[in-house]
This record gives sequence, C-alpha cells and structure tokens, in this order.
Amino acid sequence: MAKPAYQFVDNIRCIAMLSIVTEHTSYIGSYVYTPDSATFWAYLTSIQLVKFGTISFFIIAGFLFAENSERYRAADYLKRRIHNIFKPWLFWSLAFLSILAIIPAIIHLNSGASLKLAISTVWWGAKTVYLHSNYWFIINFLFCTAVLLLSKNMIRSWKFGFALFLLTSFYSVNVYTEWIMPLHTMAIFGFVFFYWLGVQINLHLSKIDEFITKISRRWFVLLIAITVFLGVQEAAYLYSVKSIDPINTLRISNIIFSLSAFALILRVKNFNWLSFLQPRKTTYGISLIHYILVFSFLPLVMGEIDIRTLASFSIMDMYEYQFTRFFLVYTLTFVAVKALQSSNLSWMIGLKKPEKVISEAFPPIQVSAQERRIAVETEAA
Repeated sequence: MAKPAYQFVDNIRCIAMLSIVTEHTSYIGSYVYTPDSATFWAYLTSIQLVKFGTISFFIIAGFLFAENSERYRAADYLKRRIHNIFKPWLFWSLAFLSILAIIPAIIHLNSGASLKLAISTVWWGAKTVYLHSNYWFIINFLFCTAVLLLSKNMIRSWKFGFALFLLTSFYSVNVYTEWIMPLHTMAIFGFVFFYWLGVQINLHLSKIDEFITKISRRWFVLLIAITVFLGVQEAAYLYSVKSIDPINTLRISNIIFSLSAFALILRVKNFNWLSFLQPRKTTYGISLIHYILVFSFLPLVMGEIDIRTLASFSIMDMYEYQFTRFFLVYTLTFVAVKALQSSNLSWMIGLKKPEKVISEAFPPIQVSAQERRIAVETEAA
C-alpha cells in the first residue's frame, strides 16, 4: 500500500499546477494599470492569490527526493530524473522554440533576410524560452537535484539549510537592489532552499503533521489573508519604482505567503474532489504544454487585445477575461494530456507507454505488493 504522504503529494501537485496555469493565463502585463485605479489592485490581488505554485513544486520535489534518492546511487538517481523528466521537457521546449523563433527565422531567410537576422531571431527565442517562459523550471529543478545529491552528507544539517536560506534571501533583496538581473526565472540558487525544505518535511512529517493539525484552519486563513495583503503591497511598491519583475516569486512577502498556503493544504489534507484530474499522471504534461497554448492558441481564439483596451477594462471585465483564458487553456491542455496518456506518445508527458494486452497463453507475471509500492512511488517522483 502506498504511503499516506502520496495523497498529500498529489494534492499539492494538482493545486500548485492549477495555480500556475491560472497565473500564466491571468497575467496581462506588468504596467497595464495605474495605482490610482481599482482595477490595478484587483489585478495584483488576482496574481498574488495564485503565486504559491512554484515554491510548492520545489518543496514537493525535495519531499520526493528524500523518499526515493536513498534507493539509488547519486549518478543513477540523476540519470533517472533526466530520462523521465528531461526528454519530454526537451521535446516541448524545442517545439515552443520552433513556433516562437525557428520557423519565423526560416521564413525570414526565404523572404531574403540576412543570415545574421535569422540567427539573432533564434538566439532571442532561445533566451525567451529557457530564461523567461515556464521552461526555466526544469533547468532549475535538475540543478537543485544535483546540488542536493552532491551534498547528501549535509542534507540533515540545519546550518546547511540556513546557508541555502541566505542564498534565497540574496535574491529577495536583489529584487530591490538589482545587483544582477532580478528575475526569479534566472535565480539559479534561489530555490535550492525550498528543495532542501521539502527534504526536511519528509524527514519530520509526522511531527509537522501533528503540529499543524492542532492549529485551527481559521488561523491559517487569517495568515494567508495577511500575507496576500502584504504581497499586494510589496508588488505595488515595486511597481512604483518600476521594478523589472514586480511580481517576483522570491519577494519576501510571497515566500511567506507560499509557505502559508503550502501548510494550509497540508493541514486540510482531504481534496478527494481533485482525483478526477489524475494529478499524478497529468500534472507534468500540463506543465509542459499549457504555456505553448497561452502563447499561440489564445491569440488565435480570443484575438490580440491592445494595452489601451486592457487598461479600459472594469474589474469584472478583467476577471471575466482572465477566467476565460484559464478555462480555455486548462481544458484544452488537459484533453491533450489525456490523449497522449493513452497513446504510444505517452513519453512526451513523462509516462511509460501503455502496456499491451498479453495473450492468455502467456499469463501475466505476478508482482509482489512491495514491488507494486515501489513502482507507484517511482512514478510519483
């Protein structure tokens, strides 16, 4: 029987992915609205409410790392991660790069443009895909995995965790100082702390669970309300100083908010209504595909809307626009992932090919409960 923690993992995965798709479809520009409009504050609130997904995914990654890494040598574990995660990521990121830059570059060449222009177009596309779109996540994830594998002898050390926290804090301060490019997608050391934190949650899960169970859900809701308010205020200040990334994931207020949201989900536990979304089998596929639809599908279906039109939206107009974008992207992505899941192309979303029906002349091999548990846990990782 699978460990109880895996229900918690599936719940976090599903809710975190819903939040990330909502964020990507709700984002309509950094400087569309002005602080003197009510729509400005409603817009910031709509983004802040779903800004916990990225940090939650790193925590979950660390949790699963602690659960599975002991079974393999460091090199073998990293190899498995690359095989199951990197190959689908490479396919979809290259597909996005092709749509964004490679195909346009070829069209430019055929129309008489210079080779230099074509190369610069592809280079711009590569930076956009791997540094500024959602495809940055797997690069950072594999980096965090490598760091923890190389530091396994220190993984239980709180001093090591504090050092990682200081690295994260550097990026939080850098949002204001801009010593280096203040984009969380380029914060290569910024998320290792949350990966390490997931390991600690795994190692001390029973104590943590016992502690948060004693806390009323109302206190969690109050804490989240306060941290959402602080997150909106911090983002508004960063807007006022024309920050490059005013809704940066590594803002101090957003870190506290994300950890509070994570704790609340862990506290609630029961999200059985999410089971029909099959988070264990669909989450990674949705992560890989949805951003391509945000970029290429939404403009075709909903048309390009200029900044002046967006700026004239009322609060209800904006929320309707955001919800429509989310509904279209999530629904179509989910359908695509389900179709791939049951086909020979299931490797594109990180799943093994469906097993073929075996003739009755060759009875199925009996698998022990222990082997079945390991297989389930490996897939969950």
